[in-house]
This record gives sequence, structure tokens and C-alpha cells, in this order.
Amino acid sequence: MSGDAKKRWLYIPIETKVREFHGKLLLACTAAEAGFNVVLGGKLLTSVVNDLPPGIWIDKSVATSKEDFFRHLLDLGHKVTALDEEGLVILNPEAYREKRISAKSLSMTSRFFAWGEAHKEIVCLDRKSECLDILATGNPRFDLLRPEIRGMFARDAENIRQKYGPFVLINTNFGIYNNYYDQEYYFQNVFKQKGLKLHTETEEFFRGYREYKGQMYHNFREMILRISEALPSLNFIVRPHPVENHKEWEIYAQELSNVAVLHEGNAVPWMMAAKAVIHNGCTTGVEAFMLNVPVIAYQPIKSEQFDIYLPNALSNSVCSINEMVDLLRDINNSEWSQNAGDELKKIQEKHITGYDGPLASDRIIEVLDHMPNNYFTLSLSKMIKIKFMKYLIPTFRQVLRNTIKRNISNYGEQKFPGLKMDEVVNGIKQMREVTKRFAGIEVNCLAKDCYLISKGLDKKVN
Repeated sequence: MSGDAKKRWLYIPIETKVREFHGKLLLACTAAEAGFNVVLGGKLLTSVVNDLPPGIWIDKSVATSKEDFFRHLLDLGHKVTALDEEGLVILNPEAYREKRISAKSLSMTSRFFAWGEAHKEIVCLDRKSECLDILATGNPRFDLLRPEIRGMFARDAENIRQKYGPFVLINTNFGIYNNYYDQEYYFQNVFKQKGLKLHTETEEFFRGYREYKGQMYHNFREMILRISEALPSLNFIVRPHPVENHKEWEIYAQELSNVAVLHEGNAVPWMMAAKAVIHNGCTTGVEAFMLNVPVIAYQPIKSEQFDIYLPNALSNSVCSINEMVDLLRDINNSEWSQNAGDELKKIQEKHITGYDGPLASDRIIEVLDHMPNNYFTLSLSKMIKIKFMKYLIPTFRQVLRNTIKRNISNYGEQKFPGLKMDEVVNGIKQMREVTKRFAGIEVNCLAKDCYLISKGLDKKVN
């Protein structure tokens, strides 16, 4: 049995590339450094894992839709762990638990990694006996925002500045209203996927929320028009949420000479390059705050029921377009800076573990490293060859299916447009430069969009 065969295995799926890739790549590097073989990949990973060594799967949620898949993984001998990519910025605890937390899915996980103490408290409600396995570790995505890590995006941020000049980044979050599919299809599909029942108080709540987001959507469109006219020396970049209909924004911006609609790469370098970030109830509001970028929550309407607390609390709230214009003018003239006083730091501390001290990635891998071992006996080099050929034909079949189901494929590609070897290799190089860690990390292509990251393989990251 080779040395590699005795390594432990970790499986890290990526659903939304621009949101998750770099954070999960950092987690993969941290795990490889600790001695894991890590498989990082897109949707095909859920099939690839069927024939790979028993290991630890770390999912992005514990929703009702995960129950059958988790049961399948357990039957194959894998251990299931999870975090929730949408667990930091939530509408309210009750709606979050009903939509995102399945008691059955959670019971099948060996560990659940919460964003912070506030998130842990929400997940733990009425589940006190299970809370020993719910840990406030933070999320690897936010490791990227720390001063010692964010430098990996400095070159990209400078390139963005050079290309677009002084600009304000406007992040939108209107997926429930301006969805890639039509509103009702999205609404019905979300309820079906999450195992929620229609014609309940929950449905009534989310329909009210959709109406509220619709009003906010149209207010944002009006605001963008007005500030682009009032501040012609600034450029404005609208970055729609991955699940939104981007074409609606592109059509709207066509007649506005200093407005562009772009959804390219990780949001971090775009925020670092921006003069300011505008949002309403969006995770990027929290990210911009942590990056020390001036961050503005545009709140032309307010609702105790539907306003999202955390990102708005960490932002400078603006209620009118005139206020927005004045504030942006001050920011552009360097006459205003973000307030990061003690009260805001207390909010940050309650909701986000890992903004100082050990990285969230290190906290998570330390937990995984103490879980019981699963070993595999097949030669690693032979396994790679067999699996690569085995999944070559299914890959072509998938391409054919995607051609037939073009609308579904296009939506999937908007969220995950593929993952190339160069992206993985270059990402690891960037992380090595800023962390001075991860020497000897190597990469192999295991299947389409799926990569084996470890030490002692065939292809080094030079």
C-alpha cells in the first residue's frame, strides 16, 4: 500500500463559482497541508464521489433537499459534514430554519460549521442535544478578507482600477423577484427543493418578501439612473446576484454611458478596487466592511419584517437619492471614511468567527483531522487513470444533455461556468505567496471540473 493510499480523503463541492471557489480552494490547501487528499469540484463531483475512497464530504447546506444524498453518502461509507454558504446573512431565524435547516439532514452530519455564535444559536434552537457537533468556526470565504490574505487579489484589483477608472460597485440581491427563471417558477421550485409546503404561513411570508424585494428592485433602478446622471465623472458597475436575470440589468444599463453590468470573478478584488460599495441586505455589505471599503446600504423603504439586519447594520444607511449623491461625492473627494467603532466591532465579533486568530480554514481542518480515519487500498496513480477514463464518456453525455436542456444549462453555467486547471494552479500560487504556506501542494485533474489536491502526486504547482 502506497503512502498516498493511507491519506485521508476530503470532498469539497462548489455550487456558485464566483462566491465559493477561492475560499474552498484555501480550505483544500489547508487540508492538503494537514495530510488529506482533497477532491475539489463542480456538480460532477456528486457522481465522481460514488467510486472514490470513503472520506469526509463537506456540503454547502443541510436543507431538506440534501436528505437523500446524505443518506447515499453514508451508505457508501463517507462521513458527512456541512456549513451553510447562506447562513451569515439571513432574513429572520424562523424563515431561515424552515427553508435551510432540515432536522433529518442535520442529524446525518457529523459536524456542522457555523459562521459565528449568532448563526450557531439559530441552528441550535430546539436541538440542544445535537449542538455539541455544531461549531462556530467561521467560513473560509471570509479568510480571504483578512489583511494577511486579501493581498492575493491586489494585482487583480489594480487591473480592474486601470481598466474601469474610479467606480462605485453596486451589488444587487433580487433573486426572488428578478430571477433567472420567471418569478413563479422560481418560487414554486424553491419550495419544492426545500421540502416546504405551499399554502402555509411560510408561503405567505415569502410572497410578502418577494413583493418587498420587487419594490426595492425598482428603487435601485431609479437610484442607478439618477446617480449616474448626477456624478458623470464616476463609473458605476452593477454586479447582479448569481441567481438573477442579468439581461434585465444589461438592457436597463444600455443607455447609461457610465454604467456597466458585469459579473466576473470573485467579488473581493472588485470591492477592493471600488471607491464605494452600494447594496441592500447583501453579504457583500459585510465583506466590504471587513475590507475597510466605504459601504452604503440604500434603504428607500424599510420593513421590520423584511429588512436584513447584519449587512445593513455594518453599513452607512442612506434613504434618499439626494443623500446618496452627496455621500458618494464626499467619498470620491476623500472627505468621508467608513465608521468601524466599538459597537460595529461587537456586531462583527458575534456573527463572524475567524476574522482574527486562527483562520476559519484551520479551525475546520483541525476538527476534521480529529474525526475517525477512512483508508483506501487502491494505488493512487492507477485510480486516477481509471477514474479519468471512466468519467470521460459521461462528460460527453452531459454535454449532449446540456445542449438539449439549454435553458437549464445556461443557468447552471451562470453559477458554475467550469473550472480549469490553470485557475486551480494559479489560485494556489497566489495563496502560497501571501501565506508563505502550502509548499509541495500538487494538483491532478480527476474528472471534468474536478481536481485532486494533495502532496506527493504527479504534477506540482510550481
